[in-house]
Amino acid sequence: MQDIPPVIIARVLGHGLRLAPSEEGRQVLAREILDCNTDWELLAGLGHVYVYGMIRPLLPYAVYNQKGPTPSISNFQSPGPALDDTAREASYLLERSDATPRELQQLTLIRDNCACVFTGDLDYDTLGQEAAEAVFALNLDQSLTLTHVAHIISQSLSSGIRGMSDTAQRKFAWASTAAVVLECFSGFSALAILGEANLQSPLNVMTASDAPHTLFDRLDLWLVPAKDERGAVIPDTYDVCHGASLSPQQLRMFHIKEQISFRTATADGTIIC
Repeated sequence: MQDIPPVIIARVLGHGLRLAPSEEGRQVLAREILDCNTDWELLAGLGHVYVYGMIRPLLPYAVYNQKGPTPSISNFQSPGPALDDTAREASYLLERSDATPRELQQLTLIRDNCACVFTGDLDYDTLGQEAAEAVFALNLDQSLTLTHVAHIISQSLSSGIRGMSDTAQRKFAWASTAAVVLECFSGFSALAILGEANLQSPLNVMTASDAPHTLFDRLDLWLVPAKDERGAVIPDTYDVCHGASLSPQQLRMFHIKEQISFRTATADGTIIC
């Protein structure tokens, strides 16, 4: 556990108490901290559990994969001509847990109207040159871009959490996988929502262009459920929040909207969430 400095362990546990998404999650963490009884080895193990069981799966894919985020499809692999085929094969693809990045991108493009969810800019590779020129002729304000598949959870939830001392490993035997830690702290089961597809589920991805994808991966952008004037949650709608390093003016320069909505699409009778 020497890979995490003590000050980071303290910050992880402290901010976990401050920013817990639910009172139940806060109580779980508080009990574990108190149960360590100021034993540094156990506190270090608990911090390790939360770093590798909860924070790491949500960190940007590029941080742990030297190849970077899921790449956009190059021109010679353009998904445009294949979108109809993808729509017809949607049921088959959704049932698979080993969908390729290209297949996942095609499903996501269908659901997201072939556009970046943050900006509304249309994906150039999907449209192709002639269609892009026709769209631009009809609407001079419509922007084009190249998009990526942006993952929400970017690391496996089923992998075991290793790297702790034997004492800490025995103490936190309950934290067998990241999925367990995430469920205990957040109050929901990511595996139950995503199903067997896990990381490759359309529920875990969205279409994003370069700038918002990078900002989202760096946690400079995040989404919170939008509410109406009465405080009720608006279904499938989220406010785009940003860190102190970004200003509202900068978001406008990136064409990032203040609020975005997700939709459910149907392809060949199959629902793509």
